[in-house]
Amino acid sequence: MAPAGRGSLRHVTRPNALWMIDASPLDAMDTELSRPTVYACIDIATRRTVLSISRTPRASAVALLLRKAILPRGVPAAIHTDHGPDFVATAPTR
Repeated sequence: MAPAGRGSLRHVTRPNALWMIDASPLDAMDTELSRPTVYACIDIATRRTVLSISRTPRASAVALLLRKAILPRGVPAAIHTDHGPDFVATAPTR
């Protein structure tokens, strides 16, 4: 079976052509009584998924997710997000 997107994304047929990233709060509490956030990165062509969990939504959590996805799979041609505050913020560097 050949990998392919669905609907308006059916033109995406190559792995790493388009990744989509989003975040959502989990409906579970951790031991410190906070609501963790799960980040998901999906390769549209192959449906390969990378997940990461963070205590709070932060730009550094997005960077960690991208690192976890890029190291084994390579660099994508394009990444789409919903432009939420944790996706457009810049993490402080030292």
